Amino acid sequence: MGIFIDFIINFLPKKLAQRLSRRLLGKIDYCFLIHSRDYTDLYRRFPLLKITPFFFTRFLGRIMFPVRAGYIHGLASGKNKKKGVFVGSPMDAKDMIKNRNLAEKKIIKAARFAEKLGVGHIGLGALSASFTKNGHSLEDKVDCLVTTGHSLTAWVVSQNAIEIQRLSGKRLVLAIVGAGGSMGSSCFGVLEDHFDKFILIDKDLKRLGDKINLAQSSIIKYSSDIKDIYSADVIITVTNAPYAIINDSQQLSKGTVVIDDAQPINASRDVNSKERKTLVIEGGVCHKKDLHYNLDLNLLDKGDMFSCMGELITLSALDSDFVTIGDTNKNKVLKIAKLAESIGIQKARFRSFGEPINESYIKTLF
Repeated sequence: MGIFIDFIINFLPKKLAQRLSRRLLGKIDYCFLIHSRDYTDLYRRFPLLKITPFFFTRFLGRIMFPVRAGYIHGLASGKNKKKGVFVGSPMDAKDMIKNRNLAEKKIIKAARFAEKLGVGHIGLGALSASFTKNGHSLEDKVDCLVTTGHSLTAWVVSQNAIEIQRLSGKRLVLAIVGAGGSMGSSCFGVLEDHFDKFILIDKDLKRLGDKINLAQSSIIKYSSDIKDIYSADVIITVTNAPYAIINDSQQLSKGTVVIDDAQPINASRDVNSKERKTLVIEGGVCHKKDLHYNLDLNLLDKGDMFSCMGELITLSALDSDFVTIGDTNKNKVLKIAKLAESIGIQKARFRSFGEPINESYIKTLF
């Protein structure tokens, strides 16, 4: 029945669809756009696909209309409870990279579907932001407020780095992979008051130089070569690569922590090594008490969410129009951090590939 309702709403005119949605589904306040990490994600929503050839699953992912993938509960604005929805675009990350124009069209369709559900705020999850020019492609396509979530994500990732340095009891060398991007450069802006030495990695050195003054004495190296992360103690990865770019602990010096914010991940499970004291931390995860939803995001605790979703939650709770469209920066990051803290959002506890990591273990790495 649910998939039939989604089909009808997708193809009805907006005003009629909103009336039907309100009557059948109730009031929905905000939406988080997601897409398949890989096509096996579709098996959770459509178990019968497991018995079909894979090429059929991929074909379905490319042509299928957006659908509701679950609901978000537990958010309140004063005395008013707010309900959220996950809207899924079935294409997976690798297919989106190969078919960028189609991927953008699918995300726009998903945003329009969310608007027909009556939402006021839309958040862009995973690769949805990068394939819509950091939200710019949606500005004239929907009347909802759209946010990439990059501002709060940069804050949460930065807080993880600060906490790791505190636990180490040392002054650490920090590398940022993807430093020329919006989040990478914002992380640098937040962290330059906390770390003494930086290594900045970006495949586009011109973009990097446009975003960050590379003559600063704290920047001991900047490069387009991923091999240069070997000199770092802590590494932040904030790229849009649809695959792991750090695949082995041998790419790192002994006693190194990678804070991976990418979806799909930038650092593989093989990087974790007790012998070499290397560890991957899932960086872009925050937490809000009492928040719950019926979709498996492969996170650890009830109330955990990706930080880009946390920014959406914050804006909806406060009925705020302070959205992140286009590039973020240090000032935006600091402002959204205060707003998020005001509604009880905080950094989630450390985890690595779904397993909790004790602070005492992190201390042994340095």
